Amino acid sequence: MVFSVIAGVAAMLTGERVFHSSAMESAGAGLALVSGAVYFFFRWLGRREARRRGTEQAKDQTREPE
Repeated sequence: MVFSVIAGVAAMLTGERVFHSSAMESAGAGLALVSGAVYFFFRWLGRREARRRGTEQAKDQTREPE
């Protein structure tokens, strides 16, 4: 996903400076923004799941054996 963000930025800069294409610039910016949003969403989801598993594991360790 990080590579998608980088590719979007590269397309945006290439469209602006090399090809002078506003369509390519817009498409690159859109790709970078959408990829970045999806990336940060999955990072947030992963952290939330790790936190949940950590609290469950801590609860399991504090229980007395039966």
